[in-house]
Amino acid sequence: MIAWDPPGYGYSRPPERAYGKDVYKNDADLAAELMAKLGYNLYSLLGWSDGGKVALLMAIKYQSRIDKLVVWGTGATVTDNERKTL
Repeated sequence: MIAWDPPGYGYSRPPERAYGKDVYKNDADLAAELMAKLGYNLYSLLGWSDGGKVALLMAIKYQSRIDKLVVWGTGATVTDNERKTL
């Protein structure tokens, strides 16, 4: 099991966390990059709250890498604008 905090979140300081319009998309890309660097080509995701939003975005953008997805305590929608940026 890999437990990950995005840069600037939780105990991963520094850097400071920037909350721009692409914050969840950026987190999804960084998490996918981390898993690739660790040698995981297929994995399951568990995401709570903001992590659930990141997991949903990863499941859209990196479909071939995601085996199972569990999210809770998060919004279950992706806006058309967010979908276009993927």
